[in-house]
Amino acid sequence: MDIVKKILEITKLAILCEAKGFHCFTEYSAHISEFTVRIFDGKWDPTKTPIRVDFYLGDDTALSQADSVIRRLKSMIKENK
Repeated sequence: MDIVKKILEITKLAILCEAKGFHCFTEYSAHISEFTVRIFDGKWDPTKTPIRVDFYLGDDTALSQADSVIRRLKSMIKENK
């Protein structure tokens, strides 16, 4: 259940990103237990390439990948006060 808590935190941070002027999209594909995060530097733009992280909830690396995303989002939010 730790991964679920981390996904909820990522989702919360993604919502906070909007207020700070940049976009973060999250997506959960239940049929394959995959979570995707796309982070844009600034507003979404079809010509921009986002930072993208994909991980499967059952993978050994899921917790560390989620932690990495959380750190990055917190840092971006802090920088864009």
